[in-house]
Amino acid sequence: MKNRFTRLGAIVLASAFLLTGCGQLNPEDKLVTITNNGETDSVSLGYAYFVARYNQAVMDQYYGTYLSENMWSEDLYGNGNTMEEDTKNDVLDQLKEEYLCMQHADEYGVQVSDAEVSNIDELAKSFMSENTKKSLEEIGATEEYAKTMMLNQTYAARVKEQVEAEAEGKVTVTDEDANQSTISYVLFSTDDVTNEEGDIVPLTEEEIAGLKEQAEKLSASGDFDAIKNDEDTDLRVQTYSYTTAKAAADDDVLGEAVISAAKELKEGEVSSVIEVKDEGYYVIRKDAELDESATASKRDNVKNEKIEEYYNDKIDEWGSAITWTVDENMWKKVEFTDRFVAVAGASSANE
Repeated sequence: MKNRFTRLGAIVLASAFLLTGCGQLNPEDKLVTITNNGETDSVSLGYAYFVARYNQAVMDQYYGTYLSENMWSEDLYGNGNTMEEDTKNDVLDQLKEEYLCMQHADEYGVQVSDAEVSNIDELAKSFMSENTKKSLEEIGATEEYAKTMMLNQTYAARVKEQVEAEAEGKVTVTDEDANQSTISYVLFSTDDVTNEEGDIVPLTEEEIAGLKEQAEKLSASGDFDAIKNDEDTDLRVQTYSYTTAKAAADDDVLGEAVISAAKELKEGEVSSVIEVKDEGYYVIRKDAELDESATASKRDNVKNEKIEEYYNDKIDEWGSAITWTVDENMWKKVEFTDRFVAVAGASSANE
């Protein structure tokens, strides 16, 4: 959320959005109806439209130069949704999260000072003056919408900080969660290769046999330094730390066969050749049964994950106490039909 707040300022200072065409939607329509402790609230279509198109504009500005021209209609993440659908779903989640945080701001002593509100007012005015009238109409922008978005995001970010501070004293990270063992490994890959003509071809049986022989020599010698200094091959030594208490079958990086072999090694020992189908031949060395540096890093990562989980659970808890109803048919009418282009040295808002 903080990043979105910063981006609004960056847009004000750096560019305006230029695009054409706009569907006819009634901004006063209620997109979201909220029932909270017997009271009814709502989110207007106009405000949600503005937030959605603003998010589109940011993504077009920052990612549009290297993503497909049709990125909004493509399933870029392979989840069955278009990028437009994913972004609109994220916007609804964002609006709900911000609403819930604002509803519970008092519980965490979160306030926004008069000076900060004044600063938001100035940013909103700048946003309106530095973008063309045509651009503002296309994005559905009003000064009030810009102010509302920045204020909501400020409250939400601060409530999140307080919830995370609360979580600090409640979450625990056990040794089982954190303890890391570290190995070095070399993969003698039997993958297809690209020949001089640029064609992808499989290795011959003779080449595969040669790789296995090299792996066996490394296993016998244990001389990993020789691999590091070998400039005549594509082989390289890599390191990997895994959670000591985690089952080998659950490792999704090197996989069960490699991690199972690693668990059998004592510190300093080198494995026999480990053949992994469709990958090649691994040789590994146990560098540390308990890697203190990797363990400290893992402990921090797990703690951060648990704090984030605590926050998400809090949002879910708050969300279960309200009824949040979206008019899906109305939301479908919001479409990212045009691309936003950043224009340096934008003209005044009256053009």
